[in-house]
Parts: sequence; C-alpha cells; structure tokens
Amino acid sequence: MRLGDYSKRFLAVLLDAFPEFKEHIAEGQDEGCFEVKFFAPSNVVFRVGTESLIADRITIGFDLYHCHSGGWDGSIDEKDFEDAIQYIRRLMCGEYQIAIWLRNETYILGETIERDKPVEPRFGRNGEELTLTIKAWNLSD
Repeated sequence: MRLGDYSKRFLAVLLDAFPEFKEHIAEGQDEGCFEVKFFAPSNVVFRVGTESLIADRITIGFDLYHCHSGGWDGSIDEKDFEDAIQYIRRLMCGEYQIAIWLRNETYILGETIERDKPVEPRFGRNGEELTLTIKAWNLSD
C-alpha cells in the first residue's frame, strides 16, 4: 500500500497512540489513503482513516456517524492529528458517545455527545419526533 505524505504522517501518529490498530489497516477509498476499521466492544463499527478527494483530512466514524479533523483552510496538520487522537481516546474511554437520530429506520442525523449529558429531542421537517439511539464504545457506557 502506497501512502501519500499526509496519510503516512497521520498513520505514524495514530499507531504511536494505538499500536493495536495496526492489524486493522487497509487501503483507503482515495489513492494514497488508509482506513482502520473494526468492531468496538459494543459491536458497533469504528473506523478512522484519511481521505484526499476534497482535501487531505481525517475521517472518524462510529456506527452511522462520522466527523472530520483537518482539511479546512488554515488547518495545521499536527494539531489536527492530535485532535483526532484525543477524540478517539475520549470515545474509547466512554467520555464521548454518539447520538443517532432516525426516521423510520433511516439515518437522519448524528452528533458527538458527552456521557450523561441530556440530549434534546430532534424533529423532522414535518414536525415528527425522530428516534434517538445512543451508541457507546462499551456496552456498559
């Protein structure tokens, strides 16, 4: 697998923080990029990797939700790498959870929430309340 400079540098930082991710590295969708993908202990799919289609950036996904680090005008790679590592750590320790809102079993919206913080209901365009599911790294969170 040939990685671009951005992906090589982030992968080194990622594996330094989480050496156990090494066995899950695969080629990413974009040329020169990578993806790490596996099931968290709660049986929810976790993924982290790089992409380069729009800009060099990091994507972190958990279940149906994903977020990005970097790739904006003025981004500083080292800070974006550290932000991504901190996000993953907070997700893995249970400090962060993911709120998923569905309408008729279809994903509508997701967001990162802090554990034990109240989550406001969300409503669809027609005023119907969306179904909320909370996803966590461990089943006990």
